Amino acid sequence: MEEQIATHLAWEIEALGDDAIPGQLLAVKKPPALGKPGLTVTGEKLLPQLGEDIPVILGMNVYASEDGLRIYSASFGKIRWQGNRVDVQRVIQITKDVEENIDFDGEVKVSGSVQGKFKIHATADVTIAGSVADAEIDSGGTVEIKQELRNATIIAQENIKSCSAKESSLEAKGYILIEGALLGCKVNGERVICSGRKGIIAGGVVCAKKEINAMTIGSERTSIQTEVKIQQGGNISIHGILYPKVKMILGRRTMIPKRKLKRLTIKAELSGMTTTEYQEPKIEFTPSASQQDTHKQKVKHPQFSPSVIVQAASLEEGKRKGAELLGLPAEGLDGEIISNEYSNRPILRIFPQGASEHWKKEWNEINDIDGPPVDGCFKFENREDGLYLHITSSSGSGKKVSPENIILAAQQQGFIGIDSSKIIAACKTNVPTTVKIGIMQLTQEIGGKVKIDISEDKLKAYFTIIPPQKGNLMLGPEDVLSALKRKGVMVGIKEDVIVAAFKDKQFEKPILVAEAILPPMSQKAQITYRIGSAK
Repeated sequence: MEEQIATHLAWEIEALGDDAIPGQLLAVKKPPALGKPGLTVTGEKLLPQLGEDIPVILGMNVYASEDGLRIYSASFGKIRWQGNRVDVQRVIQITKDVEENIDFDGEVKVSGSVQGKFKIHATADVTIAGSVADAEIDSGGTVEIKQELRNATIIAQENIKSCSAKESSLEAKGYILIEGALLGCKVNGERVICSGRKGIIAGGVVCAKKEINAMTIGSERTSIQTEVKIQQGGNISIHGILYPKVKMILGRRTMIPKRKLKRLTIKAELSGMTTTEYQEPKIEFTPSASQQDTHKQKVKHPQFSPSVIVQAASLEEGKRKGAELLGLPAEGLDGEIISNEYSNRPILRIFPQGASEHWKKEWNEINDIDGPPVDGCFKFENREDGLYLHITSSSGSGKKVSPENIILAAQQQGFIGIDSSKIIAACKTNVPTTVKIGIMQLTQEIGGKVKIDISEDKLKAYFTIIPPQKGNLMLGPEDVLSALKRKGVMVGIKEDVIVAAFKDKQFEKPILVAEAILPPMSQKAQITYRIGSAK
């Protein structure tokens, strides 16, 4: 479907991010059209054929216009595309360790750890940057734990991923991927995979429908009882050592090895157990039950004010683009800048006149009730074109970011050329904000530049790397991409060519970097606008 996005709007996908509010336009579909009539070899007219249609599947918290050609968000959240299906998934961000139970209709992200008898229940994914101990997590999507998992209970409608697990209960409808040891655990999943050199299954009971795969299964210590169980048609694969005394249940048969076995795959066939050379694991993503029951999630035409995010040099240009996308007259629209990250083409929200305060009120209300309070936070990003400030908004009764703290942090880091007025203005909003607040903070000599040339017919674009006369070349592929954007080149960019040019030091000569996507011959349906990231 991505290949059929109209080229003059394709750049919107990358530039506009994946946050949504109620009523925001997510996609525009152009219906299929009749092609040109044909002729038989004898000169008889052949009737034109209708082009192929593109179905857009409505997932959670989205709805369509009456004609089905425009898709809108029905909630605040993150836009997620999976194939032709679109969802708006609400997300809560915990910026520290979890200190109380969480019950949230959406996705939960924890920057810290979950230590203690806390419970997290989420209807979507749960991601924890730290460790989990003595806690319970119940997810309608995938649970990912970046550090150790110990003495915990994890239930996931999709998959479970962790670096290691000890004395825990893990249950998933998809795969369970442990990038290390699985020790003394009770495990049940479609596929259970312990990867890496420390991928050990020792102690406990591990059950899977299709596959169990590990470096080592069992232990030299006979006191550790290990049981692995696979259903009929599945297999158990050992990349390293299978120790004696491991109880292996394959379909209706049981096997207990009496000696060490190495590098083999045991299959549970109807005719009996067979062994082959070790086979690499197969990781397959399983959609959650919430995603499969799409008909329960559809929202029928709620009374939200429509809006669309566009990038434009002026409000008038933004209103013209918004009118085209929303199918509304430009004279009845209004807009406001929501980001100045691209100084020559700011990002604007376009909406019917008088609708701005409506969605701001809803934003404040939803942040008062969505889960525990979350304090706002900020960070600096030093780029080639200046110093940027990223502010993450607070929720509930969490503390807002204060301009005084940001200015103090900038002074402590020795930043120069800071515009305090931009910091103060950015702190007045309670929405995630990115703003340029000063010049680039020099750490070494900066040199070199990129020249962009576009052919007169606008079918091809070239770039030339001009190295500095003195000092080191500080340019990189990302600077070429930025220069292309500033010139308005958004289609057919060959990123591999850019990387190769720097690698091979192809300086001071024009290099073809982008080519137009020529109109297709067929008259298929098209998605002329889409925003949000793929899951």
